[in-house]
Amino acid sequence: MAPNSRALASTTAAALILFSAPAFAQSAATTAGTVDTTDPTEINEAEELAEEVDENIDDELDDLLGEEKDDKPWSLGASLGFSVGQGTFVSVANDSPWADQVDDGSRAYDRVSMRFGVSGSYKVQDFSFSGSLGFSQGLTANNGINGSYETRLGDLGLSAGWKGWSFESTGISLRPSLSVALPTGRTSQVSTMLLSTSVGLSLSKTFFKRLTLGASLGGSRTFHRYTSPVMDIDDIGEANAIYRYDGSEAVEPGRFAVGGINTPYSLSTGLSASMRFPHKLSLSIGYSLSTAWSYRVNESDEFSSQYECRGLRCAGQGAAGSVSLSYPITDWLGASLSARTFGGPRTPDQRSFVFPFWNFNGAATNQSSIALGFNGSY
Repeated sequence: MAPNSRALASTTAAALILFSAPAFAQSAATTAGTVDTTDPTEINEAEELAEEVDENIDDELDDLLGEEKDDKPWSLGASLGFSVGQGTFVSVANDSPWADQVDDGSRAYDRVSMRFGVSGSYKVQDFSFSGSLGFSQGLTANNGINGSYETRLGDLGLSAGWKGWSFESTGISLRPSLSVALPTGRTSQVSTMLLSTSVGLSLSKTFFKRLTLGASLGGSRTFHRYTSPVMDIDDIGEANAIYRYDGSEAVEPGRFAVGGINTPYSLSTGLSASMRFPHKLSLSIGYSLSTAWSYRVNESDEFSSQYECRGLRCAGQGAAGSVSLSYPITDWLGASLSARTFGGPRTPDQRSFVFPFWNFNGAATNQSSIALGFNGSY
């Protein structure tokens, strides 16, 4: 069995090398002064984003790290990862007079999850085609708002890439990519996503055969049936459906729009660095910045806020940072340990930029997490 570099690459650092734009387009990234696009039915968007990004960039890391290629045109892969949010290490004390009358909330911020994914790829001359699908399982009671210990199927991802251009005089490689996401996941279905498409362009250069620096640019267009997430009344029960009779949120009989506005457009940029050490150990670090624009919404009534943001100027930004160590256990199995952070690029008061590789503005948000992953390939 020939070694396959997908098992050796760092999944987290790859997220910053080639940022997954369609995944961000479905998510709700917001900052102060922008439209609130938070999906009320899914509270782990940042965690899902980071995991979905990890699945779609293995080929890119193969090129950047210069690993030996497998001779056969096809490959199959599987991944298993465990993520622990920083809120898991925080305990909440209830010192109110009613502490003995309510359930213990000391573990209210726990966030532990497991993710499993499968992938396959096929090469035709200078082109590669791949597909991936995964699901996540909450291992703590508060992993989601829909229920305890949620199980979530992700979107089906399809991608195509070309080997691109290599400039021998400078040692720089330039590679384009195209990807499509189909709404097999619950998050995308609630947002009424029909299809998400994205294009990307990555640049890399290797120094001393060990240090690789990379940069990327990507954009996406996501198509939705409605401008806001929509739910079926039967799914949650008539008594739990809060909406105004004949209001604009009653999109059709039996279905109503929930809070937030979908984001059809996104643009992302990223920087990364990967260093290979003796004994096959590698260290990767990366940072990416993304902006998503919401649909233009002009409807208003007496209940609309005077501060409500309208039009395509309503945008949200998200920043992602990661540090990862990876090591090949065998020629077909690799392991990685990483710390990753996703959130707004600025502090809540907008006065300064946040530290990109760990969240120091409140562990309860679980914006930072520690992950252990295993990747196998054939």
